[in-house]
Amino acid sequence: MKQKFIYFSLLVFVMTLFSCIKDRFDVDEVGSAYWNPDMAIPLINSKATLLDLSREVDNMDLVIGPDNLISLVYTDTIFNIFAVDLYQVHDQQSDTVLYWNFPVGLPPGDSIFQNNSFISSVTTPDNDRLDSMHIREGSLRFDLNTDFNHDGRVEIHIPSLVKNGMPFKAVLTLHKNAPTPQSATQSVDISGYSLRFTHGTSDNQVNTQVVMIGFGSTNPVNSPYYFSLSAHYENIEFNSLFGYFAQHQFSIAKDTLSIDMFRRHDIGSFNLEDPKMHLRFVNSMGVPIQSNISFLKAVRDNQEVPLTTPAGNPLDEIMLNYPLLSNMGAAVITERTYDKVNSNLDDCLNINPVWIVYDIDGSSNPAGYTFNYVTHESSLGLISEMEFPFYGTLSGISLRDTIRDFDVSLDDLPGSGELEYLELQILMNNGMPLEANVQVYFADEFMNVTDSLFDGHGTILPSGTPGPAPGYRIVAPAIQRTYIKRQKDHIDNILDAQNVIVQILGATTNSGASTVKVYSDYEINVKVSMRARYKTSL
Repeated sequence: MKQKFIYFSLLVFVMTLFSCIKDRFDVDEVGSAYWNPDMAIPLINSKATLLDLSREVDNMDLVIGPDNLISLVYTDTIFNIFAVDLYQVHDQQSDTVLYWNFPVGLPPGDSIFQNNSFISSVTTPDNDRLDSMHIREGSLRFDLNTDFNHDGRVEIHIPSLVKNGMPFKAVLTLHKNAPTPQSATQSVDISGYSLRFTHGTSDNQVNTQVVMIGFGSTNPVNSPYYFSLSAHYENIEFNSLFGYFAQHQFSIAKDTLSIDMFRRHDIGSFNLEDPKMHLRFVNSMGVPIQSNISFLKAVRDNQEVPLTTPAGNPLDEIMLNYPLLSNMGAAVITERTYDKVNSNLDDCLNINPVWIVYDIDGSSNPAGYTFNYVTHESSLGLISEMEFPFYGTLSGISLRDTIRDFDVSLDDLPGSGELEYLELQILMNNGMPLEANVQVYFADEFMNVTDSLFDGHGTILPSGTPGPAPGYRIVAPAIQRTYIKRQKDHIDNILDAQNVIVQILGATTNSGASTVKVYSDYEINVKVSMRARYKTSL
């Protein structure tokens, strides 16, 4: 951005250097009643590169290779599912009925007890074989219904359900004067407990010990008494879960991914020579999973191209790595890269898709029994990274450079006078393999365009000359110099402008027909200088 050239002292200084730069001023009339100096002022020095594209598109990074070849890398998360969504302990109930032959003649106040036990099971939707579970939150509720008509209590002990070294215990109280059958219930918060399972006639067994304690009374003894007991596991969430999570199929993700880059008009149309798609599975679940891409296709308008092998077959299944128990809490990455050698990726991307539609399934423990674990934070995610090297052909790309706070005020020049005309010199240096249509717009503070530098849609700037394969390096830039004269009626549009927009619409060499490579040191440079004739009285 050039500074204001408003100081009369600058004019005096320039005049003292007349012998060196006499082409800037014409002072033939300095002895007359009017003074008509010519002033040369640099206005614009704009550089446009393809590096600017990544600033305009979300989720896009610009990568510069060791040879300075530019690649645009578009990254997005296709899915991220948590273990708590795949492995759940649903609300469940276990029931048992116990009987007690309470003795006749027990003196009032004396007590007697009977030990019992029952085995309950915790089930999962996929019949997983659990070894242990650390409970994040949840409750265990016991409901008792009995025809016992004496004072007493039922103590419930679960030795394998432990918190801070203390096993679980719940107590249900019975009253001799309660109408029979009588009921009792107790719900215990088991957040923070650890539960270890046993396996016998069924999996995931929990051994529960029940102690029935009764006190003698004057009520009749109606033995045998029944005790109907129900255990309810409710709202269970785990901190960690260990065991064998069986072999089962599940849908990992089915959705549509939007590629914003190809929605932009200024990106144009690509025909890429060496695109790549990296699928990066991130697994922090201690479960081997085999992933199957049922379908993955590129879609644009009425076009769709499935991603397949070069022969048109479905993509191979992917066996995902997983962290071992010794590495619990870490994530392990499995990466699969598709390119034009092992897939038809170039066909998919050369339609410039605006959507990627996918359906991905999974199966756990495909090789059979394996020790598994998951934590509350465990997840399985898939990150897609699409790599678009600027190697190929391209048309319709739009580059823009905005020069803000543009200021070429001449208000403080001496005397009372006016500008007679402006002559603009435009020097364009094209070091890119792009044939460019260049236009420069002058705009007010609200970015409303008030004038343009060239008539019509702009001026054509030839492409730089690319060298031979495989580098296709520019061996000679295209240079073009243009002179434009603006009379009084257009001068204010330029001098009053507060912003300048340099717009470049380009295609690769030979109207997008020739293969090129674009490097990070390529640029299109547009310089504009102004020569003004100012008439003032002395």
